[in-house]
Order: sequence, then C-alpha cells, then structure tokens
Amino acid sequence: RDTPLANLWGIFVMLTVGWMPGYLVFNATGPAKYRGKNANHFSPTAVFFKPDEYWLVVQSNLAFFAAVALLGYAIATFGFGKVFYYYIVPYLVVNNDLVLLTYLQHTDVYVPHFRAKEWSWLRGAMCTVDRSFGFFMNRAIHHI
Repeated sequence: RDTPLANLWGIFVMLTVGWMPGYLVFNATGPAKYRGKNANHFSPTAVFFKPDEYWLVVQSNLAFFAAVALLGYAIATFGFGKVFYYYIVPYLVVNNDLVLLTYLQHTDVYVPHFRAKEWSWLRGAMCTVDRSFGFFMNRAIHHI
C-alpha cells in the first residue's frame, strides 16, 4: 500500500474516476457518516438531500442523462475517435484539474483535521490552502 507503484495507481484512480463515479455514485471518498447509507448523488432520496429537493434532483438527473444521450448521438454521428478526441480527453483534463485542486486545497501538513463537534463551515473554509500555480495556470483555472 505504501509502495511507489501502489501510490501511482491510487493517484491515477483518483484523477480519472475518483470524482465520477467514485464519489458521486459510490461515495468512495465521501464522509464516513454516509457509509452504508444511500449517498448516491443521483438519488433523490440520498441522505444529504432534503425532501423538498426531490424534484430538483430528478430534474438534474434528466438533464444529465439528456447530455449522456447527446454524447451517444455524437458518437453514432461522428464516431468514437472524434468524440474521444474532442470531448472525452478535455473532460478528463478538466476532471483531473478539479480533483487535484480540491485535493491540494484540503491537504497540507499544516491543515488541521477537525472532529465532528469541532468542525464548522467557517473553520473548514478558513483552513483551505490557496496555492499559487504560476502566472499561466492561475489565469487558466481562473484562480480557483
């Protein structure tokens, strides 16, 4: 688990499928308090959605699956190679950037890890690490 190859594999998995479907569908890296519960972000009855948000989640799902259908249509029309080149590769680059930035903002030797009773939104926000990625990258990612 601590070997360089295992760490490389873990980084690869985190940056490619860690967000979707890892976190959004399976809650693989989500809070432990949701383990064993319905924590699927596509489920309107997930534990973190309020009952009055049910139809908002359904609408979001309809839009998501409409986009997936359009992607399927694009593959049927233009071929997988072109869709891979013009959509899937850029998607993976953006996914990689967002997951990596989120990881870097919340992980540092000096970032405290709060227990449930100690944590608050303000404490969490104040303890993120804003990193500089250089002139070009700061502008390319809009100072996330």
